[in-house]
Amino acid sequence: MSENIKEEYPTGRNGREWVDGIRTIPYEDKCTILASSMNHEAIGIEAFYRREGSFVAHRSVAGSLGPRLTGMESIEALRRWDWFDCTESVKAQAPEAYLEGCWYFRFEIPAQEGVVAYQCCAQLGDLDPETLPDLRVEFSGHDSENGRLQIVSPTVEPIEVGYGYVIVAPWQGSPPVVWTWHPGKVMPPGSLRKEPVKLG
Repeated sequence: MSENIKEEYPTGRNGREWVDGIRTIPYEDKCTILASSMNHEAIGIEAFYRREGSFVAHRSVAGSLGPRLTGMESIEALRRWDWFDCTESVKAQAPEAYLEGCWYFRFEIPAQEGVVAYQCCAQLGDLDPETLPDLRVEFSGHDSENGRLQIVSPTVEPIEVGYGYVIVAPWQGSPPVVWTWHPGKVMPPGSLRKEPVKLG
């Protein structure tokens, strides 16, 4: 992928090119990225299923919360939703969350989709100190094979949102793929493997 994503994804093809002054990724390029992710041996369809943290679920006719979207349902939803190129704004407004070499796309979830999205992720320093004993450290469902660790808690307050982010980058010499996607705001990556653990 070139350093300038506008060169890699030229405008003038399928899909809406600009919405409210922000460039959207062409539909056919979005489909190519999703297909490359589905077929990548280290990613695959199941990687799109949000087992923990933020998620998108079906909304029942009665308005109650239904099951989470499966991996394939998530891919089909991401294929339908517009992606807005916001890499530069993430660099400028949330530099601690920006990962070098990645491209950030914000998606908006149309109201008529029949789904509901929740951001279920908070920063450690924002948690109520009384809930800290409930924290657990475990392997991440996104990258357990490489030993990536994460902190989980049953007390994180879900926040209903109508947007989210897709993070795209090359992986091990592959074409651009989806590294991760999630509803809600971009969060800084953790580095638990380097944190000291004290006897206590």
